[in-house]
Amino acid sequence: MGVADTSMAVFIKVNITKNEEIVLDAIKVLEPCTNGQIADYLGWTENRVTGRTNGLERKSMILRYDKLGVTAMGNKAYRWVSKHPSDKQLSLIPEMDCFD
Repeated sequence: MGVADTSMAVFIKVNITKNEEIVLDAIKVLEPCTNGQIADYLGWTENRVTGRTNGLERKSMILRYDKLGVTAMGNKAYRWVSKHPSDKQLSLIPEMDCFD
């Protein structure tokens, strides 16, 4: 396998639906967040969000961060984060002076 082959293998576009894209954008703003928090943010039902988060997880676009979230009924809920760094995640990385 040559360089061109490996470069092509890395450049694989993941097809996500428009609603999955909306949910992914919401996760990047709210992360870590539960399906309920995403639903409140978007003004959607939680059931509508759950299908999108399941799809995004199958496509490796988001990760289960922990199960420390709480549902409206008081049960534990998964909190989601995006797999690829967002501006919010990058802001958590301390600045380094190694380039001075």
